[in-house]
Amino acid sequence: LRFIMSSFKRAVKTTTTAAHATSSAEVADDTVGDNVTVTGVKPWVNTGLGIVSSGNKQLDELVGGGCALGTLTFVESDSFSNYGETLALYGLAESISHKHAVLLVSEDNIEAERLMAALPYNQTIGRAGNVSNEDHAVVPEKADANKLTIAWQYGKYIKPKDEPPVPRGSSSEIPAASYCCSYDLSRRLQSSILESATVEMCSAGALAGNNSSTSAEQALNKITQAVQEFVAKHHK
Repeated sequence: LRFIMSSFKRAVKTTTTAAHATSSAEVADDTVGDNVTVTGVKPWVNTGLGIVSSGNKQLDELVGGGCALGTLTFVESDSFSNYGETLALYGLAESISHKHAVLLVSEDNIEAERLMAALPYNQTIGRAGNVSNEDHAVVPEKADANKLTIAWQYGKYIKPKDEPPVPRGSSSEIPAASYCCSYDLSRRLQSSILESATVEMCSAGALAGNNSSTSAEQALNKITQAVQEFVAKHHK
């Protein structure tokens, strides 16, 4: 189990939970060894356990660098703000950007679809693509400039060297050094990232049988079971 973030609003009585899982090929027994490299996961200095980013650098700093694998993180917000939901969007976007499997548990499927449509734009990927494309555009100019420095009488004896391939920017790839990406809440997450995402939606209301008499403990047990089944499915 990677990470669970919940957003509670006292006045509205809605609950949104996002759960993320990684496969055992990436993480074995909730640890990350020296020979295992997983995008979006890094070793925790104190214990050696893997940690993942919440998608927000300030929150990562408050919890010691990130959320440890195998732990739960709950975020509660009051009825006068949407900070809890915003942090949930950061966590969802971060996990999806790193191609982790995501289980989104919300009040109903309509709420889940609304959250998916509100995911913030990944600026880290956007900048990486723009810089790489700019580098590609400069290469021909450098080649022409080099030709001008060679005396014309010797130019015919010099064989042109093969130019190394220039990496093209990808709109859905994160730079290898990135751990916590930067996001823009005023824009939506790139469609190229969403197209390759592994996201399953789960309705808390459906799990509870849409029965108002279902206790909070019973509902939580059903959600926990759904999360366990999701982890078992992707933890192969």
